[in-house]
Amino acid sequence: MQLYMSQATKCSHQLMNKVWLEALEAPTDVFTTLRLADNTLGEFYCPELIGWIRYSRDYKKEVRFSTKKTLNILMKAPHEEESDFGLLLLSLAKDNAIKKDTTMKDLIERLQSQLYKSWIDAKMTSDKLRTLIASPVTENWNRVFSLPTTDPKFMLLKAYTL
Repeated sequence: MQLYMSQATKCSHQLMNKVWLEALEAPTDVFTTLRLADNTLGEFYCPELIGWIRYSRDYKKEVRFSTKKTLNILMKAPHEEESDFGLLLLSLAKDNAIKKDTTMKDLIERLQSQLYKSWIDAKMTSDKLRTLIASPVTENWNRVFSLPTTDPKFMLLKAYTL
């Protein structure tokens, strides 16, 4: 029922967010309710995900909830490589609705920074990241640098290394 209400209309979604906030529903529980963990990352970029990120932002205002915890919840979703989350966050940063909402834009930037920090703490080198984003097109450095600069994989490597 909660899933249906959050997806039915914008008004019902806002109502569900209000109900969840008043009940201090943890973002982990809302993530589960919205069945975001059931999606593969290819299907992960959806209005429900953006709504959940907004909810975690609002929850953070009410309760001490860190950006790191938000990222940890996201990373529990099924995925093959951590670089998938870098690509996801880059695509979210380009979303027009997020660009217009400065608090969402700031949160996405903090999530990106937290992800990069976790990579640095894990001593992930640019070589390791290159192998994570490797595909038949990007099997060596020459091919990575021959990708268009607008390619998400190139942009992720650039964002992390700079």
